[in-house]
Amino acid sequence: MRTQLELTFKIGFQSNHNQYDFARKITEVASTVCGGCEIIWSEGYWKSCGATHAETFTGALIEERTLTLKLSCEVEKCDRAYLEVKNAITYYAGKYQIDTDWVHVQRTPFTGMHFSVTQNKLSASEIRDVVSPGTRGSH
Repeated sequence: MRTQLELTFKIGFQSNHNQYDFARKITEVASTVCGGCEIIWSEGYWKSCGATHAETFTGALIEERTLTLKLSCEVEKCDRAYLEVKNAITYYAGKYQIDTDWVHVQRTPFTGMHFSVTQNKLSASEIRDVVSPGTRGSH
């Protein structure tokens, strides 16, 4: 177990024929810095006056395609990962003509754990607990 940080970049844009090339390039950069990443495609919504930080937002509702890029990294790599992914998003948005401006970024601390499915050998009682949970001691 180790303390890590998750960086989540939410990139909204109007649907674009180059969106998959754009996604591939920024995932390559994120994976180079942090070993891997995850992307999630979704629809996002925001009010046209959202940048005003008002109590209530009255502008038009805007719908857009949203690419969420998630990566986890060691605490000491976080600043570098943020900068490199931020620069990649900026560069490739221009190169692939992705209509985006503000990128929402979240930084969340967590405890990272991993295990290997192929190296995780189960005993007979552990297999029984998976196949028939709650029956230990009833046989």
